[in-house]
Amino acid sequence: MSLIFWTSYTATARGVRLKQVCCEKCGGYYYYEMIRAAQGKAAAIYNIDMSGAADRSARAANLKLAQTLMREQDPIPCPTCGHVQSKMPRSVPSGTARPAPGMPPSLVWVSRPRPDGSDGGHLATATPQHAQTGTSIVFQLPRVQLPAECCNCGKQGDGLLKTPFQIGDTPENLGLNVCESCRSALSSRAFIVAAIGWLLAIALGACVYLFATEEPRRGEQWAAVIAVTLVTGLVFNIVLPNVLVPPYGFTMLDAKRLIAKLRFRNASYAGLVAATVAAADSGGPLFADETSGQAAELANIVE
Repeated sequence: MSLIFWTSYTATARGVRLKQVCCEKCGGYYYYEMIRAAQGKAAAIYNIDMSGAADRSARAANLKLAQTLMREQDPIPCPTCGHVQSKMPRSVPSGTARPAPGMPPSLVWVSRPRPDGSDGGHLATATPQHAQTGTSIVFQLPRVQLPAECCNCGKQGDGLLKTPFQIGDTPENLGLNVCESCRSALSSRAFIVAAIGWLLAIALGACVYLFATEEPRRGEQWAAVIAVTLVTGLVFNIVLPNVLVPPYGFTMLDAKRLIAKLRFRNASYAGLVAATVAAADSGGPLFADETSGQAAELANIVE
């Protein structure tokens, strides 16, 4: 009998490309910035050449990213006439078999005089129509630096809140700030929720003991009661803290486009994030010439 074992490696690459579009309707040119993420995988059979496998996964991710940036487009309408080109996708897939609300927030600018009278373009907004619904905001993660205020109370933050999520196999942090008093309050809330979870599990175990077992109780019945209590307690302590403790909710709508949905308990902080997203979308004056230095910095393709 042959035994085969291996170690798998997954690498994640991100990149941005400046896309030039000629509008089919009005004939004007405009540009937008397209952000993508891609993954590459490789394996070291029998754990031979593990460093080479890691390098191959990185090269595969970079190659896939470059191909994606060259081939794909986002449904960004013309800032002049509002027309969405026929070759553009009509919607953005969310990755969960349901349509993402609107199109991704993207920087768009059109060739027209800047307000200061110099040559070049000015950034126009291409934010989804439903980017904010109540306390929920949809935006592209790399494009926005979240506010320095505490995400729980809205006061000045003292440090980052631990907000882990995954892009492929790569751990990330959202960059939400929190003040020390709220950090302590969230820790206390987590302890209380964990205690409630175990109390509920013990209560369920007691119900099983009283109503689902018969006298005389044998060893396997006691084992079932203990197993139900432990499993229920672990489930409650995984589910309840994630739902009741964090001051935010997070859903990755499209991992390839890095489009996420954030929900906040604090409505004023949600409004602050929405204003930050709108400011990042509207941007500032940039050159419309794709060969300019500023455009070249944006058109950064991983080779």
